[in-house]
Amino acid sequence: MVLLCASLTGCYTSYLPPSADEFALERTLTNPEMPLPEGAVSSLRLATAELCSAAIPCAEAWVSDLGTFIRFDSIDVATGFASGVDDAEQDRYVVIDLSGLELSEDDRRDVVGTVFAQLPQDGGPFSLFGM
Repeated sequence: MVLLCASLTGCYTSYLPPSADEFALERTLTNPEMPLPEGAVSSLRLATAELCSAAIPCAEAWVSDLGTFIRFDSIDVATGFASGVDDAEQDRYVVIDLSGLELSEDDRRDVVGTVFAQLPQDGGPFSLFGM
């Protein structure tokens, strides 16, 4: 959420579209206050150029040994993508693809819980000023 002010009109809040912040998901995945399990952090790499295309119209993608983290500009597109994946978790704009990974229940819970706990809960997408 962004607070916009104009001297004649006062202040109001505005939600920015998810694509307004190119690396919003990066801040979530690398937040030192809510760290991911070490296996995810040590192997984390940006994969937007590699994964986001006409076939997967995502805005941001990251890959690690504990999952593939993908942010979309549309909840509908995210839902469509998640429904076609063998093992995925979704919270609005973000899909975590866990397909082909043999994670312990603790690792799965930690990865999914840590990422989704940091997403904005006010109905708005990521903002320019962090979460």
